[in-house]
Amino acid sequence: MSHPTFQFVIVIVIVINIVLLLLIPLLGGISPSLTTPSVVFGQSGDEDDKTNDFESVSEVDSDSNENNQDNKAKYAILTFDDGYKSQYTTAKPILDKYGYKATFYIVCNYAQKIDADRMNWTEVKKLHAEGHDIGSHTMNHHDLTQIPPYRIDYEIGISKECLLANGIKNVTSFAYPFAEGSTNATIINTVAKHYPIARTADAPLMFLECRGWDNDNEDGSDDISSTINSSTTQSDCSEYSEDGRLNLVNRYTIRGWAHDSERAENLFSDEYMLNRFKEVVDAQTKYNEDFNIRAIPIIIWHNIADNVKDDPYTTTSIDLFEAEIKYLHDNGFNVITMSDLMYDENTQVLAIKENKSLPITSIVDNSENGVNNGES
Repeated sequence: MSHPTFQFVIVIVIVINIVLLLLIPLLGGISPSLTTPSVVFGQSGDEDDKTNDFESVSEVDSDSNENNQDNKAKYAILTFDDGYKSQYTTAKPILDKYGYKATFYIVCNYAQKIDADRMNWTEVKKLHAEGHDIGSHTMNHHDLTQIPPYRIDYEIGISKECLLANGIKNVTSFAYPFAEGSTNATIINTVAKHYPIARTADAPLMFLECRGWDNDNEDGSDDISSTINSSTTQSDCSEYSEDGRLNLVNRYTIRGWAHDSERAENLFSDEYMLNRFKEVVDAQTKYNEDFNIRAIPIIIWHNIADNVKDDPYTTTSIDLFEAEIKYLHDNGFNVITMSDLMYDENTQVLAIKENKSLPITSIVDNSENGVNNGES
């Protein structure tokens, strides 16, 4: 026979269960989202809530990983401007760790001066000797639109001669200081006398056919493809259209992504900027189908250091930079340099040189197409 106390406990348990069963329907109006992790951590569960920028970026990352699993080829070009010392002491070891080469745009008179913040010729030559690409960034880093015409050729042409005189061979590209001058015909014509290609800024992706930007998107500042208002009539990468107008995007205005400026202008944290970086470099999968490479992100960094607050427009933290390079490595990106790009004189578009072992649909044979090999 059961003990009376035990029977009483059983009765109480049964009563409690009955009460709970009766109350659950009445509590049906309480949203289960009150206890979801997104609410606990202050994130909105509404997919349309535009205040939660991390949510939309994370969705892009997820899609990008799926695309990578589909073996779509991903490429990136890494560039560094202004010859900061940290590019040699900090960025180079990180690039070495992941086996990547980059393009370094050197201001000649910065390298010739004794400046603790800039690379000297010994360091520039070491980069070159180890297989990094060295490009010209003028003699003095002047805004080319703000100097007398007679000085333009000195800044653009003599800077190449300066690099050659210091043992840097095959100088195949030029970068505009402050991304200024690429819409000026006189400056473009001067660049064309000395270099086969040149890089400016203003777009996260560069379309190798110099067309493909979406000019109809009203929210252009946030769209990967519509940050420049390119001409809808432009058909190739030649400097001038048939009616003599300077094409906004051409072989001498190759578009790079001003990584540091975008972060500073939008006050992005390192965490957010890493997600933005992933979004930018992964966006090419929308345009690169069946290994036909149409779009490539060309990333522009300057100083790699932890004093970001001192100069946010030119500085990326060390941890952020390494996280970005690691992402490229872990996700199978093919990292190339500006010297791996070429202009096909026959088709008048840009292409990746054949020695980068791309599928046949993405490469152009230099010998068969008479491509400018970079000498001028």
